[in-house]
Amino acid sequence: MQHDFTIICEDIRQEIGRKLSLMGMYDEAIIFKRVPARLAKLCMYQRWSGSDQPQKARVLLRGSALSGSFVAHGARDLEHYNPDVKRANVMIVFAPLDVVDVGEIELVTYFDESDLPSHTHRIEIRVDPDLRLE
Repeated sequence: MQHDFTIICEDIRQEIGRKLSLMGMYDEAIIFKRVPARLAKLCMYQRWSGSDQPQKARVLLRGSALSGSFVAHGARDLEHYNPDVKRANVMIVFAPLDVVDVGEIELVTYFDESDLPSHTHRIEIRVDPDLRLE
């Protein structure tokens, strides 16, 4: 499988007609007024292309901005699975997420039973004391 893109956001919503809404997308950093801080949710959406659609996905969340590491598991949506489709979407939610310091977090994606990462996505955690929270 080939990684097409990763989006980190606050929420992923399944809409009528199987549309997805990604809310509160982050760019290269998540910025807080101060740390430690808590995110109600940290969501990851990935698009993959290729003919070898995985049955399972595992995402490891780790980094210097966190107090530890966390793992989320996902499985193929059998209700909507189509073997002719040549892409896969991975949607994972970590909730809540406590950020203990500035630094970096990594989301490492593994497929099926592999111990070799298929992709690592990094995002910075920054502080801006002048951040407006309106």
